[in-house]
Amino acid sequence: MSTYLSDVRAKVRNDLRDGGASLWSDAQLNGAIDRALDEYNAVFPKISYGDGDLSTLTNFTGTQPRVWDMSPLISGGKPLWTIFEVEQLDGAQNTPFTPRRVIPFQRRGIYLLVDDRADEPQSSWWVRLWRVEARVLSETVRDYPDVDEDTIVLGAAAYALDAKASQSPNEVGSSSLTPRDWRLMADGALAEFKRRQRVIRDREGTGVTAAPAAEG
Repeated sequence: MSTYLSDVRAKVRNDLRDGGASLWSDAQLNGAIDRALDEYNAVFPKISYGDGDLSTLTNFTGTQPRVWDMSPLISGGKPLWTIFEVEQLDGAQNTPFTPRRVIPFQRRGIYLLVDDRADEPQSSWWVRLWRVEARVLSETVRDYPDVDEDTIVLGAAAYALDAKASQSPNEVGSSSLTPRDWRLMADGALAEFKRRQRVIRDREGTGVTAAPAAEG
């Protein structure tokens, strides 16, 4: 059985030198991990897509502009952040055209709105819906690159230290460190975490490009 979250939490606790779990509960470390993962997602979210035949999607005819229900292409899977591009595919091969054919659109909820004009999507079209998703970490799912786990562990440790620095001496637990000690350690760890985020952003060229690269 997978224990991805437990494994990461153990690494964070080890970095914090809290093997006896006397300073942070599992719930507190889970919260710190969630915060670090949110920060990580801000610089390196997951780009993916769903392909579909518009003839299988509900089209609300008579509307201006024309509205398509795109939920079959985004239902299930990981948390959806945003749809950023819709691309027409070669229906015979279900592959992108060269050059690429991008469909102008607006997104409202799960619906796709396109201008009512001559080259609007037809029911015979295949489309590719490009989307940005949050990477997730649970006991059974871990969908970030292995190379980045140390950065997420560092970030979680930094936020755990940050929380400890905000507590009163009576709340800290069995430690001889003062709030100022915690703050100095937290600030150093947070600075390094931010530096590594910049490295990841530079490495990935994070941002929506004209030809997205999907994962999985």
